[in-house]
Amino acid sequence: MEPTKPAVFLDRDGVLNEAIIRNGRPYPPGDLSEFVITSGAPAALEELKRGGFLLIVISNQPDVARGKTNRAGVDKINTQLAANLPLDAIEVCEHDDKEQCDCRKPKLGMILRARGKLVH
Repeated sequence: MEPTKPAVFLDRDGVLNEAIIRNGRPYPPGDLSEFVITSGAPAALEELKRGGFLLIVISNQPDVARGKTNRAGVDKINTQLAANLPLDAIEVCEHDDKEQCDCRKPKLGMILRARGKLVH
């Protein structure tokens, strides 16, 4: 078996793209019109790539379960993110806290899913 590459796991909102501030609280962009990649993300990710790291986004998106957005809208934002940054995978948990799923951060579900897709 070939040795695996080291990976960096990144949050999406407020790290790779600008969070939308409403009433002093951060929120994910509601749609592509609010989507802006953070200024330092492209250079930082390129440097990590040059260092040999896999770049994997793990993002809680509970607004899907809460009915404030839908998975198609989240996927459109993720598609734009992947088109503009050197990402290897994007994993999303669309559950609310009360659902007690195994993928919602800080649980390991999204990390394990990404590993399953990227390790052969």
